[in-house]
Amino acid sequence: MGIYKIMSKIHKILILTLFSILICFISYRICYFIAEKFFFDKLFYQKSVTHGYWTTKPGLSYTDFGDRAEDIITLNSNSPNILGTSDDDSYKIVILGDSYLWGQGIKNEDRFAYILESKLNNIRPTKIYSLGIGGDNIFDNYLKYKKSISVFGQADMYIFALLYNDFLLNGDNRYSSDEFINSLIKNCPQNIIYDVDNPSNDKYYQAIKSSLSTDSGNYCAYKNLLLLLPKSNAIYINLSSIQGMFDTNKQFKDIISDDLNVINLQPDTSINSSVSKAESHPSTAINKAYANTLFKEITTNSQWRFMNYD
Repeated sequence: MGIYKIMSKIHKILILTLFSILICFISYRICYFIAEKFFFDKLFYQKSVTHGYWTTKPGLSYTDFGDRAEDIITLNSNSPNILGTSDDDSYKIVILGDSYLWGQGIKNEDRFAYILESKLNNIRPTKIYSLGIGGDNIFDNYLKYKKSISVFGQADMYIFALLYNDFLLNGDNRYSSDEFINSLIKNCPQNIIYDVDNPSNDKYYQAIKSSLSTDSGNYCAYKNLLLLLPKSNAIYINLSSIQGMFDTNKQFKDIISDDLNVINLQPDTSINSSVSKAESHPSTAINKAYANTLFKEITTNSQWRFMNYD
């Protein structure tokens, strides 16, 4: 067999191999898309680390979540100014929140913090530190805010992602918060409402309503916290205004809107608000809406000084 025939045969084999690989990749992507869109609850819900779930995998830790947990790992390292001493001209934003910011049920690149950073980077270098941990409340987020200054340095802007259950207290002393919480409730009514184990039951719903009552210790603690929360360089975005329990959302919205610089998202009935039937956390479409709202606020409101750079 001549050299040209051999080369021609090798060429055909390579083309066929590459074509087969391409077909396999396309087929995989199509199957994955169908599975994620139509069979999410069966195949991904509470099973996929890629979608932000703490599965039953032995030894699972934040490192298993890759870029999603990078900033949280750094915050927990207690190493001062690891990233806060940079001399670059990046606009630095710290976002503080719970599982809505963590992005439970969606991939990392579909989270609103990730989308927002990508959009802002098209205008100027921007770094967003995303500190979202499931179950955190407004009191926890304040403690993360204080700690973030020593770890990441002073940011240009802080975004507090608020939710209707933010007044419920955690009883697990996360962030060594007992002393801080005790200082907030020292002169408050004694009816303190704590979070409950099952977020789907009536007891949880009633606990939220009770925590928002003006005669609760939780409401009193929130009022005391207001004296400490940052104002001039902070945005407070109400993530629950677009979905969830309507009457509780309204009650929560009315309270925080009187006290803080709050952005309330308006619901769009044309898009699915939750990931799936079983997963009630915000969908990819809602996360895009969050990102778009914040992008518009940051780039058009001169208060944030985002456009003021050379």
